[in-house]
Amino acid sequence: KQYYKPFHIGEHIFVVPSWEEAVDEPGDIRITMDPGMAFGTGDHATTAMVLELIERYLQPGEKVADLGCGTGILAIAALKLGAAQAVGVDIDPICEQVTARHCQLNNVSAAQFHFHCGNILEDQQLQQQLASNSYQLVIANINADIVCRLAGLVKTLLSPQGVFLGSGILDMYSDQVETALAEAGLRIVEHLHQGEWNAYAAIAD
Repeated sequence: KQYYKPFHIGEHIFVVPSWEEAVDEPGDIRITMDPGMAFGTGDHATTAMVLELIERYLQPGEKVADLGCGTGILAIAALKLGAAQAVGVDIDPICEQVTARHCQLNNVSAAQFHFHCGNILEDQQLQQQLASNSYQLVIANINADIVCRLAGLVKTLLSPQGVFLGSGILDMYSDQVETALAEAGLRIVEHLHQGEWNAYAAIAD
């Protein structure tokens, strides 16, 4: 709490810890956070880059899937930016409580956001459940190995011309991730780099 202060990302996103007083600037889209035990407060380069990309690629009314959602910050940001619905998936059951808390803090309804606990890479029932919808935006802010393993699955979740946002990728693994995305039929349209971290936006052609 001592070091987690309000901050802006991109053009309009304003992340505010629940215990902090802050004044919105004109045009701000506020996301209130109380992360506790789950990963994803928005201030790390990997999360910040994805938030920038969400702001750039999300179109109002779209459906979003956040794979490895942690605190839910990315899915909630997408909803605040105009997404119609979002699903969050995480292997850690703690995230269900944390995402529910953040939905409450940000006035996100149960109709807008749904959480699934499970391993999307191994749980075929969960894969089929998600694939029964098609998403215009699929997000994975995890690590290079998981992004590579998810690349093929992502293609089954995306609608035509849908966008995949992958982050959590260290410099030493960026070539590996770029190859995996290409092999999965995902065309990279943007590459962000901050410090030693990389994030990609890729389109399902």
